[in-house]
Amino acid sequence: ALADLLLVSGVATATTLAWHRVSPPAARLL
Repeated sequence: ALADLLLVSGVATATTLAWHRVSPPAARLL
């Protein structure tokens, strides 16, 4: 369960970082 939580957290972080790189203006709105 802990490993799953860390995995999901890592994916969420990677997705957020990628989103900020792709569209900074949209990231500001969120």
